Amino acid sequence: MPAPDLGGSSPPTGSPLSTDRFTVFQSSQPISVRATYGPFSTKQTVPARYVVPDPLPVNTTGPAIDLQDLATHHLDMSAHIVRNEIPRDSPVLRVLFHTGTDPGGRRQLLLARHHQRVCIVLHATLGSLSPLHAACSPDGEDGVCLAQITVPSSWWPPLPAPDKDGRPGKITKTPPRLVQVAYSVMEPRPDDAEGCHPKMQIQPSTVLGSVPLVPPKGAYKELKLTEGIMMLVPHPPLFPKSRMHVPVFIDKEKAKVLTAIMIRQVLLLESGFISTKKLRISA
Repeated sequence: MPAPDLGGSSPPTGSPLSTDRFTVFQSSQPISVRATYGPFSTKQTVPARYVVPDPLPVNTTGPAIDLQDLATHHLDMSAHIVRNEIPRDSPVLRVLFHTGTDPGGRRQLLLARHHQRVCIVLHATLGSLSPLHAACSPDGEDGVCLAQITVPSSWWPPLPAPDKDGRPGKITKTPPRLVQVAYSVMEPRPDDAEGCHPKMQIQPSTVLGSVPLVPPKGAYKELKLTEGIMMLVPHPPLFPKSRMHVPVFIDKEKAKVLTAIMIRQVLLLESGFISTKKLRISA
């Protein structure tokens, strides 16, 4: 913690007030270290395996302060929920993670010397439904990564079926549904050079808060495929790798002989080429 300037003699700005070294004995329970200074307080959880997720080389000759920085670096973590709600027509939960950086580029030196990597696992839960997970690994000079989860359409209240004239049914009000968001820091598998497949938890789960599921921001476009099939196409802002749900309603009486639906997606690329994809839905 930087030393404040109280008008008298004080250490240079940005210098630590004190450095304390201690030994943490192995325990089955998570161990936390808390530091307080005046009204300020911070806490870090000491991971298993003597703080360091990966074994350090035996012939390490780096200064002790470097090893200490390496051991605690990845615990300096910040997480930011990109959007404070999840619309039905843009059903993606995104969380941006950032690991703290060391002054003077020491972070890059330490990571390169000891090949230190972590996986951050994002968790999304709603009541008793099966939880959703996504993982990412901070990399590069900025120490930033983005984890995103596509929330299934079943997490929203069911859409009403179209009326007898084919018009969308009236949506009834329901109690708000809140997705609980949390993350945990994991050690990746040793043989996982590029991906992010968690192996061992090195920091307990941290709760970020709750994000409400909300109705679509825009109106659906009605597409009547046949007499007994209607599709509702959302119109959210699009960008590369956008994700969306397209509701399809089938009238069982009018589509008795239906066995499957083939949906063709056509994209006009900037280069002028056309990209097509087909999706088969069994009835």
